Amino acid sequence: VEGKTDCSNILMEFIRRIEINTTAVRILVEASIKNESKSYFKLSIGLLVRSCLIDSILGLYLSALDEEAANKIVCVFNQDYVKSMPNRFEVYSDRCASLGLDDDFLRHLYGLQIEDNFPGQIDWSSFHRDESSKKGLFKIQSTPKLTIAKIHSCLKGNPRYSMLSKKLYAYYREYSQYEHFSVFARGSYSASYDDDNPSIARPYEYIAKAVEYI
Repeated sequence: VEGKTDCSNILMEFIRRIEINTTAVRILVEASIKNESKSYFKLSIGLLVRSCLIDSILGLYLSALDEEAANKIVCVFNQDYVKSMPNRFEVYSDRCASLGLDDDFLRHLYGLQIEDNFPGQIDWSSFHRDESSKKGLFKIQSTPKLTIAKIHSCLKGNPRYSMLSKKLYAYYREYSQYEHFSVFARGSYSASYDDDNPSIARPYEYIAKAVEYI
């Protein structure tokens, strides 16, 4: 698109993701009200809100960078995706189960697909085609670990995003408890909306503000 850069297109993708997840939240809330299911969908809603908060933080971070620096961070995101692929082989294997192919042969095909589609992410020094079935897939290039906590630390130092990032990060940590089992967290997603603490509507104010910045 004329006038659009790779970075601006990526920022739009964050907005699309937030829009998709907030739409799903709205549908679940409507279903809760309509079916009088009280807090039944709160766990799912909390996980979707968490995803929106993550995308808001990442989108703000990229917005604060220049084009070159932002593109480098996107490369890290892409690298993390490809790096997870060897651990997802069993999913690929299940998809091809009806073909009746040998597991080692399937692993070889899977490796070839990664090689063909993501050559820039492969650590070619670790690649031994004749040994791939024994050692598993070749290694993916390593990248610096980029965590939400590190990104938040960077945003706190930016006067424009400092206060908003603190709110987003706090709610991200709150709703991250929905992802991990704990008998203590159960009280959060089983409480009625009237007794909700924190208010599940509150993070939307900060997510909406982040979208404006992005």
